[in-house]
Amino acid sequence: MLSCPASSRHRRDRFVNKDGAGIMMRVAHLLSHPIQYKSPLLRRIAREPDIKLTVFFRSDFSVRSYFDEGFGVPVRFDVDLLGGFDHQFLPSFAGRDKISFLFPTNYGLRSRLADNRFDAIWIHGYGTPYNLYAMMLAKSLGLTVLLTDEAHARSRVRGAADELKAKAVFAIVRNCVDRFLTIGSANREYLISRGLSAKKMFLFPYAIDNSWFKPKDAGSRGTAKEKLLAELGAESPRSVVLFASKLIRRKRCADLVGAFARLNLDSVVPRPLLVLVGDGEDRENVLGLIDRHNLKNDVKFLGFRNQSELPLLYQAADVFVLPSDSEPWGLVINEAMIAGCAVISGDEVGSAYDLIKEGENGYVFPAGDIDALSEKLRLSLSTPGWLEAASAASQRRVAAWDFEADIKGFREALGLPPRA
Repeated sequence: MLSCPASSRHRRDRFVNKDGAGIMMRVAHLLSHPIQYKSPLLRRIAREPDIKLTVFFRSDFSVRSYFDEGFGVPVRFDVDLLGGFDHQFLPSFAGRDKISFLFPTNYGLRSRLADNRFDAIWIHGYGTPYNLYAMMLAKSLGLTVLLTDEAHARSRVRGAADELKAKAVFAIVRNCVDRFLTIGSANREYLISRGLSAKKMFLFPYAIDNSWFKPKDAGSRGTAKEKLLAELGAESPRSVVLFASKLIRRKRCADLVGAFARLNLDSVVPRPLLVLVGDGEDRENVLGLIDRHNLKNDVKFLGFRNQSELPLLYQAADVFVLPSDSEPWGLVINEAMIAGCAVISGDEVGSAYDLIKEGENGYVFPAGDIDALSEKLRLSLSTPGWLEAASAASQRRVAAWDFEADIKGFREALGLPPRA
């Protein structure tokens, strides 16, 4: 069985923390690149007075304008990805402008971990050789190793070769990782099924910056809908069904268009409007379906929208739909819920297991079953009073799935006392 190198003697530097007393724990975080969802959480962790966080990024491509292969368009995020936390970009020999199984080819992590006397390293993802190397390196230096990953039993199709690879990978993970930060129940169950100890697992909810997407006041959702309908030239009243994600095959946006086409739109009051936000390889297929079903007046395609535009789009919607298969989590579900949407999700979306309560704030259907999706749409749009109740239920359910819950789990995994 593969094992980690024996730990070397590691001395913790004792120094005064930000509150003026006690020990500050130095934590390194290894992350592929700056990510719009994660930066607000990193800023929040950096505010903890007894945690000194330093983030090591393997690539800097996302802080520049770049071509996103998933969206199929050039992207430059319009939110701050780097402010509010200490960070460094690891140098690399090759592949700095992309993230893949082998690239970038980074170096310099050993010297940075050793010179800064870190107590722990938090690694996101175990699926690349470099991250496995980082686990073994950290263990040899005597650091406590924490790991997050998004996988669950249905997050991808796994063949025989994948299973062989998984056995080798989990042999390393089992021996090198001290604590697991599980993002949700499906993720936790999957790690347990791979032979990892539940006693080493701490809930670290896959959360977003709820305050960014939450309506500012009771009238915000109504105002946002009026603005969107006016922009689209659609007469009010309309109920709005929203899809916002990459137009790639596994997101199954085409299924949503097909399910929407099977509704008897004339019988649904108010008449629903389907709004599609995103771009990617499946764009022409989706647009072709809209034409074939003669839905130009009832389906509007908005293309890619940046982060600053998303909150009002969610707030304008009544129902958010993510029909994906093989979806590790689906943070768009979090975003839609805190904005006040009812949600409909495929059963291979990781967040559905924790955030959707059937019939209360949304529905789950078998991924790929267009008839089942159409029926969930019909129930959502045709049940008197349900949308309003589901909106409030969504906000209640996701309100506690937040950064403060992450801080709690993170501190527990590090062995730090709870904060008052």
